[in-house]
Amino acid sequence: MEAGNQTPKPAGKWQKRGALLILAILWLVVYYMIAPQHFDYLVGKIQGASGAAVPPGVLPGAPQIPPLDNPPRTWLPPRAQTLPPTTQAAPVRGKDNLFRLPKTVEPIHYDLTLKANILGYGYTPTFPPVNSTFEGNVTIQFKIVKPTRIILLNAEDLHIEQLELSAGSPNGPEIVKYTVYQNYIAIELTSKAKRDAIFRIAIRYSAQIRKDNKGFYDTTYLDAENRPKSAVVTQFEPDFARLAVPCFDEPEFKAVWKVKIIHPLGTSAISNAEQIKVSPFSEQFQISEFEETPKMSTYLLAFFISDFKYLEGVTQSGIRVRIWSRPEDVANHQLALESSIGILDNFEKLFDIPYAMRKMDMVGVRDFHFGAMENWGLIVYREAVLSYHPQMNTHAEKANIRRIISHELVHQWFGNLVTMKYWDQTWLNEGFATLYQVYGADLLTNGTYKNRDFLIHPGQRKALEMETKKPKHAMSFEILKTDTIQTFFDVVTYQKAGSIISMFRRVLGENEFLHGIRRYLKAHMYQNTQEEQLFKYIGASFAGGAEEFESFAKSWTNSEGFPTVNARIVENNQVELSQNDPEGLWEIPVFYQNGPQEAELIWLKDEPVTIPYTPGSLLILNPDSHGHFRVDYQSVELWEQIASQLEQNPRMLSARTKIRLIDDAFHFRRPEAEALRKYIFRETERLPILAYLLNLKGHDEELRSVLRGLQQVETSWKFVEMNYLEDSKFDEVDLATQIISTECMVNPTECYEKSEPFYEHLLKSCQYPGVQVSNCSKVPPPLRKTVYCAAILNQKHTELLESWMKNERRASEKQTLKLAFENCKPKANNLERKSRKKAGLDLAWNLEVEQQLYLEH
Repeated sequence: MEAGNQTPKPAGKWQKRGALLILAILWLVVYYMIAPQHFDYLVGKIQGASGAAVPPGVLPGAPQIPPLDNPPRTWLPPRAQTLPPTTQAAPVRGKDNLFRLPKTVEPIHYDLTLKANILGYGYTPTFPPVNSTFEGNVTIQFKIVKPTRIILLNAEDLHIEQLELSAGSPNGPEIVKYTVYQNYIAIELTSKAKRDAIFRIAIRYSAQIRKDNKGFYDTTYLDAENRPKSAVVTQFEPDFARLAVPCFDEPEFKAVWKVKIIHPLGTSAISNAEQIKVSPFSEQFQISEFEETPKMSTYLLAFFISDFKYLEGVTQSGIRVRIWSRPEDVANHQLALESSIGILDNFEKLFDIPYAMRKMDMVGVRDFHFGAMENWGLIVYREAVLSYHPQMNTHAEKANIRRIISHELVHQWFGNLVTMKYWDQTWLNEGFATLYQVYGADLLTNGTYKNRDFLIHPGQRKALEMETKKPKHAMSFEILKTDTIQTFFDVVTYQKAGSIISMFRRVLGENEFLHGIRRYLKAHMYQNTQEEQLFKYIGASFAGGAEEFESFAKSWTNSEGFPTVNARIVENNQVELSQNDPEGLWEIPVFYQNGPQEAELIWLKDEPVTIPYTPGSLLILNPDSHGHFRVDYQSVELWEQIASQLEQNPRMLSARTKIRLIDDAFHFRRPEAEALRKYIFRETERLPILAYLLNLKGHDEELRSVLRGLQQVETSWKFVEMNYLEDSKFDEVDLATQIISTECMVNPTECYEKSEPFYEHLLKSCQYPGVQVSNCSKVPPPLRKTVYCAAILNQKHTELLESWMKNERRASEKQTLKLAFENCKPKANNLERKSRKKAGLDLAWNLEVEQQLYLEH
């Protein structure tokens, strides 16, 4: 057979694969000729992940990392980040602490330059995805406190482009390799670094600006012309600083920060410390440089870039205060400015320590998970928290603004100046902020708004109610995983902690307690503490000494739930007190008031105790509700005397005492609660009446009966309309508003009839296209929640209401409309419609309380 006469064979599978391989190689060559920076980055990433040697920096001075590119680098393809590490970094010893950084190093100083490439300000990305991005250079100086070969620091969702290390001595160890893990970087050295040696790490990195309200993220809003705009802001608490900068991201690793921010022309940049200067950087960018911060934890680092404007004022001690907002909303922040200045002045005197910064910036943004965040010198708020206009907001919202500002300013001392060691004792921050927020607010208004009662209702009341259902955790608790930290920012860490610290203060006496916390703050400035250090200082004046005080305090901070004190009449004119825990877990300070006498203190521990009792007299346990426990008056005579004497003279006890009596009566024995009904018909104070009504939720017939009997208080819509602007009428107007909402819950038809004139007037004023209802509505702000809800329940002009919600730019009004739709819109199913009706008007009743109970941070 001759070769020339053979039939050609089809190409085999290996030939096809070879052709595809050649095409793939050609594509890669062309791609990386067009985008060589991506190739360089990919090679660097492979070397870093595979353990290839990374050249050390050159001493003296910081490692030699090139400056940020100009124009901005393009976004790097995400596939470059999927390379797995090839080495395992040494874990921290201890079964439950693998997620914690070892205490082998101590950061001293960060030098951070960050460049924000924000869409809409002249920046156009050259590589997908089309998102705003940022680039950073950070140099970290740190000291070795325990010899180690491996250095661990946190970084998450960051593209590490270059990392270099320099030792503090010519013979110091060099870097062998570094490995990038999911949320930290492991750096391996050639030999163990010696104790007290100084090192510097320099890291160049980049990332997307996030959209999930954590780390360094984008917040959007509409400007005055209804055009979408972007601002970028930070939220680093509890452990999100690692999303924006490689760092030692735990509260105990305090250090000084020097920050420079490169940002687009037409924007302003602010950070924790005072701005030193703004300089040109390029045709599209400028650079803002800031003073060094005090020594602080990473979660307090903050920066904000926007085209916002500000109102400005100065405190008595010369601290410059600015309130930043969208340009068209600036005028609505005068209350926030005046409150911030007054509260700062008062806290400097109260704590006897000057505020540590030269300035205070406050910013209101749309996209924010919490009520506020206490970053040192740059507090970030949800927009609705800072903005106030008397024709658009209620006095309850006005009081709430002051309380939340006060809460964040308390943190400048409790949390920022002195910080808990780790998140397992966050109450050391939040409990004091919850307690003293009411003092800061009351000092501004001479007690007009009765903010101190807020500790009891809804604060303590909410904590007891939640823990009655299911104890969650102790104030001091164990954290096993970092992704659970945020779940502990709850009613225990805030309201319960504030209530228990208030109990400590009552036991010690206000002056001694204040003296103790001043000494505690001064002894631990710029440091981290645990509860034992607090107890040492505030317990120094305790009759049994600091150690005995610590034993008492820990029985509360280290235990879930709360105790009940049982009271029953026994022989020889005595009342026996016992606690519901048979093991005597709690050391309970029981203050009691026998008739008109001053309150006395008796301690209840593992054994019952007795106190004297005169038959027919009024015995009150836990007056003013300073103790964080319930009282069960088990003898009927004790309850009968309370109900009878309150009926005769409702003002004989404080509002705080009456709230606790009402709540405990409903909790333990409804027949005894019924005995209080005659008294409640004679009551005129806001909070006891509201506490009684709240305990009747779900019992509509009883609610109707009680509402009919409330003849001593003003409950008309006209009264609210005529008096809602008067500060001196706050209590009466707020009570009338809550009663109107409650009546709507149980009498929706009658409620709609009363609300209809207000709604019809609203229709006439706000029916033109594109309207913002906050600008045209003449409905008194305290009644708007109820009017919206009644209209939605009765399916009146639903499309118009939806258009109001869509067009509204004022955050508080938009939120009111949104919640009204979510809770009041009827459903097809009759049973569901009935439950939604109840829930909807419940919304109008409780919206104020829910706003107040934001976890402010």
